[in-house]
Amino acid sequence: MFRILISLLLTAFLFVGIISTADVLLNSEISSKKNININYLANASPRDSIKEIEILTANENYSFTSKNFVNK
Repeated sequence: MFRILISLLLTAFLFVGIISTADVLLNSEISSKKNININYLANASPRDSIKEIEILTANENYSFTSKNFVNK
C-alpha cells in the first residue's frame, strides 16, 4: 500500500512538473534576439566506393577463402 501511495505521489509531481514547464515555455513573453555565427569548413575526404572496398576486402581474404574452397 505504501509503494502505491508513493508511486501516485511521484507521478503527480511528474505531471505537475511537465505541465508547469510547458506553461513557462509556451507563455514566455521574453523575446531575445541572438545572432549565431557558424564557420563551416568543408573537408571532403576521399572515400572509397563500395566496389573499391569489395575489391580490397576480396584481395585480403583470398588466402583464407582459397583454403576453404570446395571444388565440385
